[in-house]
Amino acid sequence: MSEATDQIPDSPIGDIDELKKAIGSIAHDLNNHLTAVMGYSDILRMKLAEDKDLHEYAEMASQSAEVMSTLTQKLLAVSARAK
Repeated sequence: MSEATDQIPDSPIGDIDELKKAIGSIAHDLNNHLTAVMGYSDILRMKLAEDKDLHEYAEMASQSAEVMSTLTQKLLAVSARAK
């Protein structure tokens, strides 16, 4: 697991600022992994341009990563308001 998930307390979070910090930490880790997924998806789409079906699968993966990236940015925005 990542450092961010290690920071999540086992007990309920008693403070909204603590929650926002945990959200920011998790979102940051997600963003790092999504960047890799998006980059590799782009490479796959270029390499698979001749194979229509495989290119489409790579395109779907890329689109899903873009959606997750948008959600991650929203989480980072929420956590930024904690500071």
